[in-house]
Amino acid sequence: MTLPFDCYICGLARDCAATLKGTLASIERLSGCFQRVGLVVLTDDSVDSTTEILTHWAATRAWVTIFKPDGLVRAIIGRCDRLSMLRNFCLFELRRRIESGRRFDLMIVLDFDGVNENLTLDNDFCDLLSSAPTDWGGIFASQRQGYYDVWALRHPKWCPEDCWHQISQSTRFVPWPFRGHVWTAAWKRYVGQRQVKIDPGHGPIEVDSAFGGFGIYKTSALCDAWYSGRDSSRREVCEHVAFNFGVRRSGAKLYVMPALLNDAAVEHLAPGSGATERPWE
Repeated sequence: MTLPFDCYICGLARDCAATLKGTLASIERLSGCFQRVGLVVLTDDSVDSTTEILTHWAATRAWVTIFKPDGLVRAIIGRCDRLSMLRNFCLFELRRRIESGRRFDLMIVLDFDGVNENLTLDNDFCDLLSSAPTDWGGIFASQRQGYYDVWALRHPKWCPEDCWHQISQSTRFVPWPFRGHVWTAAWKRYVGQRQVKIDPGHGPIEVDSAFGGFGIYKTSALCDAWYSGRDSSRREVCEHVAFNFGVRRSGAKLYVMPALLNDAAVEHLAPGSGATERPWE
């Protein structure tokens, strides 16, 4: 089954050679779900063979473009500042292509660190996208092991604030001998307890922001959307939050789709997470 859309796919790849083969195989399958696709990958400052693998793979695929803006790690110290700049470059490239006459109905943003090796695809993916709520501007994957990406998550009940800022506030005035214990308790409360396992049969969950390593956006909802790694107080924040708030300003809604599954990044999944509570209710 092929969906009647042209799709722009983009992502950032750095030091992910060990998982790259599986991710690229998923992208190949994903590309078959649409009429036409264009893939843009930014790879910067990798010390493994990520750049070489991508360059070799792209050489036989005219729909793939690889950009290599090396040197950013030295030039931009803040990680989220760097990520937001790279993701905004992907947006500029999308808009440049649209202005030059290309049509893209959708933009897919995905991670290359292995979480999408077993992404729900083929007819299941097409059916899921066709049955999404009509008012969606962005939809996001859930994870088989438990929803892990709490930093990008915003929901009035589930995660109303930045989880790391909440942890920081909880430990701010704690004397040093007790800080480790209090920090661990705060981390479990604001991160671990929110990393719940969502039943794939559950309906779409409306959120204010999410990511989870895989997001699909309608390009018609991106007019006021830009990435930023800082909030209004200049604190470092997840770059996806500002972007998703921009999508919502268009009037479109955002949903986590429980049937759209990838895998959790193990290093970001709290021990003992994966409970089946429904914190969004």
